Amino acid sequence: MLGWGISDFFAKKTIDKIGSLKTLIGMQIIGGLLLLVYFLLSKSAFPTITGAMLFYVSALALLDGAGYLFLYRAFQKGVISIVSPIAASAAGFSVIIAVFLFKESLSLFGLIGVILIFLGILITSTDVRDFKKSFSKANLSNGVPEAIAVMILLGLWFPLWDRFVGDKEWLFWLILLKLIMGIMLCLYFYITNKGQKLISGYKSVIKILVPVAILDALAYLGTTWGYSVTANTTSLITVIANAYSLPTIILAYFFLKERISKQQALGIASIIGGIIISSL
Repeated sequence: MLGWGISDFFAKKTIDKIGSLKTLIGMQIIGGLLLLVYFLLSKSAFPTITGAMLFYVSALALLDGAGYLFLYRAFQKGVISIVSPIAASAAGFSVIIAVFLFKESLSLFGLIGVILIFLGILITSTDVRDFKKSFSKANLSNGVPEAIAVMILLGLWFPLWDRFVGDKEWLFWLILLKLIMGIMLCLYFYITNKGQKLISGYKSVIKILVPVAILDALAYLGTTWGYSVTANTTSLITVIANAYSLPTIILAYFFLKERISKQQALGIASIIGGIIISSL
């Protein structure tokens, strides 16, 4: 939650300069390489690798990368107040899959916590004032198909990733996931941006991009570590990790002097309350 929330806050500066796709590529490649260095220095043992495992992690990398691409496209085409809560519903979709498909059972406090955190995510990601200003029949559907794709793709990714890393050397597979996703996004860039150089522009943002990539890698690492060391907690870990709007809003309040609306304060309280209750 902290990793993705803080990285999102600072990533805006790199996105404004080099674009969302290049930022995403840089985050995956830099983060994956830094995790690889840590893996090698820690002298961790390499796991047994099979063709089926490589195919599975590649499919998950494709799922994750496609989810991010659709997310940025939804934000570019649609009204944020409409598409953001739809995309944020990926956490709820993950819970549905974990409970009904993978038969996860939640304690009473865990269930209440998941519901409160998810409601907090929806509340903080919805701007009612922006919706009123932007409301028209013409733009209601703009970006919505992409946002629904985000909900499905990322909603599938979290529980499937949990099932994959649960009994494996998770750090190695996380490194592989990020590097494969970075390579896939590079190929997508060259297909869709013919004649443009991928490496151009990175020099001007590298001082910001490296910390952003580290924070993003820590977010993946924390989520994956949580999946690997606990059982029957997919829903709880997923909704907490997806509550990254909380640190983003708090950072905007202190650094950009943005006021926290009553709606955002309610969402923040719901997220914090859900985290506390779920730990009881």
